[in-house]
Amino acid sequence: MLRIKRYISDHNIDICRIHLAFGIIFTALISVPVVYTHHSMEPRWGKLLYQIFNRLMDEYVGISNKCAKALDSYTMRNINTIQNAVSEDKFIAKVNSKDTIYYNGIILILASSLFTRPLAFVKI
Repeated sequence: MLRIKRYISDHNIDICRIHLAFGIIFTALISVPVVYTHHSMEPRWGKLLYQIFNRLMDEYVGISNKCAKALDSYTMRNINTIQNAVSEDKFIAKVNSKDTIYYNGIILILASSLFTRPLAFVKI
């Protein structure tokens, strides 16, 4: 927690975005706004813990309408929605492995937990 606080201070960071719930705990001591991005429709923690998170979070973001609605039901807070940037069905691509898709000079990396498969762009 202290290392994160020091890093944010040393690098003049204005906002911290996290996407794992345990990251909320690691940012408890920082003074910049913290935004939690929710990527799941299932709660990973109990409602009591989400009430504690509410005291630490400045904003919540769901990556889809369903994720935002689910997060709203755990937190009872207004949830911002920013649609996930990539939809697998929009690409006709060569799948080289279970984790990598190649498409027109862009590598789509499937970086996620075992239960979800959000995509991230890495340009080659």
